Parts: sequence; structure tokens; C-alpha cells
Amino acid sequence: ELLYLDVSFNSVTEFPPELGDLILLRELNCASNKVGSFPKQIGKLKNLQVLKANGNKLTQLPEEIGQCTNLAKINLGENQLQSVPVGLAKLPQLSELILCNNRLKKLPPSLCLCPSLSLVDVGNNPDLKHMVPMKLQSNTHFILWMCRKWCDHAEESALVKIVNKEYETLIERARDGSVEVINKVERLHDERRKVAELFPRGLDFECMKCYSCVCVKTGIHKNLSQCAIM
Repeated sequence: ELLYLDVSFNSVTEFPPELGDLILLRELNCASNKVGSFPKQIGKLKNLQVLKANGNKLTQLPEEIGQCTNLAKINLGENQLQSVPVGLAKLPQLSELILCNNRLKKLPPSLCLCPSLSLVDVGNNPDLKHMVPMKLQSNTHFILWMCRKWCDHAEESALVKIVNKEYETLIERARDGSVEVINKVERLHDERRKVAELFPRGLDFECMKCYSCVCVKTGIHKNLSQCAIM
């Protein structure tokens, strides 16, 4: 079985899905080629420890790369990457991550959670300066510290969104309840007004209780025409 694959300094443009069949592969060196992407089957390389793909034309990485659980060193410098998969932060053995000279616009803040990560280089990524200043893009300590700040901020923002959503739900329920109560009161007023309009003028309002069945004066059931008041 193949353990090391070196195709650097060639004109390789892509890898076939069968790359995932090299399940014992420990190191893949495809530096200085024209590779535009990796197949998702790269995630099958559970024994892969070193990936050298610097000096290519990579614009993105498959999320499945986060399944290469033994990856320790990744060199993706001199490519055209605008982002990297969040799955990289889940690699327990990752110790070196080189992303210099790309087009990065953001980094996964969760990189700060990688237990073994000791070297991070994102030098010369101008669009990343809002997150990591240009002068500090090769400073591992600062990059991880900044990722921690962004990670904490993301958690706080998520919590605020949850609280706001629950508050809005409570307000909406209260509003619906108020509307329902108001509607009930209005219906009662409408019913009261309709009854009052039907009731003969000059009668005490208490007569409404017996208007159609009981004489107000005697308390005896009578027809309306027999009522003494009427």
C-alpha cells in the first residue's frame, strides 16, 4: 500500500475520487501544481498526517477534510482560498496550519479550540485585516488569541439572539392575549347594547333579568302583556 505520494512540481489539475482509496496514505505532497480542488473522498484518508498543497489554484476545500483525524501539518499557502472549512478546527492532531498568500476573508474562530495547534500563518491576506492586522498575520499567539475573542463574541451573540427571540415570543403572546381579552370585552358590550336596544323604554335595567319570563313586581311567571309594570 502507498504511504507517501509526491507529485509536486508537475501540472496536476485535479485528483480523481479514487484518491480516497489510498487509506494508508500518510503524506500527500502536491505542491506547485495547478490543482483547483480536492474530491470529497479525501475525507477517507484517516491515516493522512501531512498535506502539502501550497502553490496551487485551490479556491475551496471540501468539508470532508475535517474527517482526516490524523492530519497534523497542513500547508495551503500560495493559493486562492477565501475561507477554510470549520471542520479543520475539529482535527485533534493539527499542529501546523499554513495559509499565507491567499485571499482569505475570514478564519473559523473555533481554531482556538484545537488542542495541538502551535503554528498558524495567515500572512499576506489583505482581506483578513479586519480580523487579524497585516503586521500580525504571522503571529500564532495573536491569531489564536483573536480567534478566541471572535469565538466568545459568537457565543455571546448567539445567546443574545436566543434571549431576544424568547422575549419577542413572550411579547407576541402577551399581545395576542390582550387582543383576545379586548375582543371578549367588546363582544360583551355589543351584546349588552343589543339587549338594551330591545328592552322597552322606561323600565328599570334590572327588568332585563325577567323581561321575557318573570314579572318584576310579583315575581310570577307571566307573559309580557300581563306584567304590571308593562
